[in-house]
Amino acid sequence: MKALILSFFASLLILPVTDAAAQTAYTQAQIDAAEACDDGRDLAEGESLLCTCKARGFDRFIWGTGPYSGHSDICTAARHAGIITKDAGGAVVALGRPGQKRYPEGEANGSKGRSWLSFRSSFDVVPARGAA
Repeated sequence: MKALILSFFASLLILPVTDAAAQTAYTQAQIDAAEACDDGRDLAEGESLLCTCKARGFDRFIWGTGPYSGHSDICTAARHAGIITKDAGGAVVALGRPGQKRYPEGEANGSKGRSWLSFRSSFDVVPARGAA
């Protein structure tokens, strides 16, 4: 019974992003050559996308607070997550996730994630790590 209870509570834990894509170190040449970010619509579950965000003084739409719906703007999601700033921009990695049944609204770092119902794909954002 104790093992069953422990197993139940372990299944409720929210674990940090630990996929291989999040741990990948990129060379400076790869980061410099990365294309501009768009939305995460075509990012399949388990895929990663290295892209760059220009500094800009405005936000585009995002739905959710992480994971973000696939039709959200990757750069605005990265600002919302606190990975980049509007003033500096920078390189980020979008990680494909399964679609969610609901994307809650929430504001963080000057960007607002709007509420949305089900969407077929999602993504998280992490900083692009340079090779040591």
